[in-house]
Amino acid sequence: MIPDPAPPFEVNASGEIRDRIRQMLDRAAELGVQPEIASTFTGILQHLTTDPREWGDPHWRFHTLQMIQFGGTLHHLRCEYSVHERIPTVVITKIFPLAGNPLYGEGFDP
Repeated sequence: MIPDPAPPFEVNASGEIRDRIRQMLDRAAELGVQPEIASTFTGILQHLTTDPREWGDPHWRFHTLQMIQFGGTLHHLRCEYSVHERIPTVVITKIFPLAGNPLYGEGFDP
């Protein structure tokens, strides 16, 4: 059994994901809910940095990459991400609002 790497985990995201988060924050500001959405993103980042395996539910193991795909939700904001099995690194692959989030229906579908 491979031991769990200790936190903090390094969190990475593609330029596309980073742009999507900026767009979501911009739209949240237009809707007057930017503090709420920013706080949710901060909470997600905290989980990904400190406890990505405990926070999310595992979905798939990528054998060749030695990564496991997880999905976690906080305040109706869904984050899908992969965690390396040995190296303390996380890669965000999707992030999108669910029903109940003020950004739901604003063009940020998965």
